[in-house]
Amino acid sequence: MAKDKIIVCIIATVLAAFITDSQAAMRYWSEATLDAGQGVMTLPKGHYWPVVTTGYGWTVYDPRGSAATYFLGPSGFTRSGGGGSNIFSGPNGEIGIVSSNQIQVLHNDQWAFLSGSVPGQFEAGAFDSQGGIHAVSYDVQQSIAYYSRFTSRGWVSLELCHSRRQNSGGLDIAVDDSGVVSILVNNIFISQNVPGGAFSQVQLPGEIMTIDLDVSNNGIPGVIGRSDNALKYLTFDIQQQQWTSDILSSNFFGPAAVCFDNFGNPAVTYLANSIMHFAINDGGGTGWLDSIIDADQISCVTDTSLAFDPDNNPVVCFGTVGDTRIYYDPIVVPEPLAALLLLAGAWGIRRARRS
Repeated sequence: MAKDKIIVCIIATVLAAFITDSQAAMRYWSEATLDAGQGVMTLPKGHYWPVVTTGYGWTVYDPRGSAATYFLGPSGFTRSGGGGSNIFSGPNGEIGIVSSNQIQVLHNDQWAFLSGSVPGQFEAGAFDSQGGIHAVSYDVQQSIAYYSRFTSRGWVSLELCHSRRQNSGGLDIAVDDSGVVSILVNNIFISQNVPGGAFSQVQLPGEIMTIDLDVSNNGIPGVIGRSDNALKYLTFDIQQQQWTSDILSSNFFGPAAVCFDNFGNPAVTYLANSIMHFAINDGGGTGWLDSIIDADQISCVTDTSLAFDPDNNPVVCFGTVGDTRIYYDPIVVPEPLAALLLLAGAWGIRRARRS
């Protein structure tokens, strides 16, 4: 009899685990709305809540507090439009903000202006794991892209390539944990082989208007771009030694962002058919898992950003004409039925073993 009870209780526990696991495959997005802004954010390392560009300046949003905390950028500082790298964060909580002619850094509540100039205008910036600052700039008149690194002597710049700009995106920079710099210039991918080494470049396959770039902790690049009305994700397959691509949406008309999670899995947030989506390829063999962040249709999204907190939960930011929306996916708590079955299973097994 005791054996039969244990079997029944084990079935209840397995059923509860199945319910919990199936719900964990879904995402329960929580939403916060701030004032009108760009939808551009960064998530400093070790932090749970993002720094977001809004109409009032730069906002630190923490839903556990009573309200969002606002802090203004440096006096006379103008934000530039475009991709999510216009605001970026460093390994020790530093925040870098890019405008067309300068980069300033907030560290320990103090703004620091990075002196010197670069060819063209700043487009994007990135910190390396040691706190060093790297940037990509573009000379519109000459159609030339430059890489710059900030040193004790100011900015040191290097000409990368000639490439006529395709759209408002397509210029980005990322640095992996080892210090290797990767740069996106339209449909040209440029990267170092070793930290501080020479750059090599390759043309991305197909006709694509690139939007955003990220690099995983171990140096795997991820690029998203638009081909006709399709949103594509491109990455370099180390085993095949070639670039591969996936189509994430065939009805893509809005902004998009790419980010690797803490385990090196690529994730993308994008707008399709006026609805906001989140997709991730977790390496489980099922390909891309797509979920709707918000079923409400939005006619115009100005930009979007994506990051992962220390617990590997995604944080998404969308900027619309009327507001800035932050979506975060907290840890899934079992539904009452699953929790009840788990409790019943554990209690039953304990009772059966006693009898």
